[in-house]
Amino acid sequence: MNDSDMRIAMIEVLKEVTAPRRISNLDCLKLMSDVFRYVLALFVHEQNIDFDLMSALLDSSQNLYFLQNNRKIYLTTFLVDHGIWSNIRMWKECIELNIKSKMHDSTERMRIKENMKQVQKSKDTK
Repeated sequence: MNDSDMRIAMIEVLKEVTAPRRISNLDCLKLMSDVFRYVLALFVHEQNIDFDLMSALLDSSQNLYFLQNNRKIYLTTFLVDHGIWSNIRMWKECIELNIKSKMHDSTERMRIKENMKQVQKSKDTK
């Protein structure tokens, strides 16, 4: 995953999975877990982790599932034993960046809301 265009494309696809989605074939879900595990293994060996991709992997894996005997088998089930979860440095950085991202998003939403109020206020005075 050294190709930044490939990472960006993968992030864009994974960010489309924003709500629970049923995968109709268990083998397909397992194949997806193989791809996710491969990418996670690359993170273990890299000095710099792509936290946007990491976040997209984790978010989407919580939403993709297969229904078996009226029980949902989530993609995360196939990822829980991966070695990356023991990398404390990665988790600290990931949590810190995630908090910063949430704060930035919140600030941006507040700025947009304030701008909309200003626009509405100027329309009302005309």
